Amino acid sequence: MADLKRFLLSIEQLLVLLIGVAVVFFALLNTQSTTVDLFFTEIDAAVSLLILVPLLGGLLLGWIGGGLAARRRGQKRAGREAGKPDFETPLDEEAEDELEGWSEDLGV
Repeated sequence: MADLKRFLLSIEQLLVLLIGVAVVFFALLNTQSTTVDLFFTEIDAAVSLLILVPLLGGLLLGWIGGGLAARRRGQKRAGREAGKPDFETPLDEEAEDELEGWSEDLGV
């Protein structure tokens, strides 16, 4: 199982590398300058920068989001191993008294 996981990870890394090289190659072929109209200003930039900057921004956001998701999964896993539920909702004393009253009324 571990070998299969390592193999699939290496295929995924290879695909990401190939796509990254293709995007960089495509960006370097497009060195013409163009004007980008923003809300209140205009920017003259090379097309290659207009390709690479959003790509790098997306990679950064994906890396941060992946790290946060992994951290959350680790916290949930640690909670389950400790016997805690995935979430806890603290009740104040008034809500606990009301809940006890309802359970008595229902005969629970």
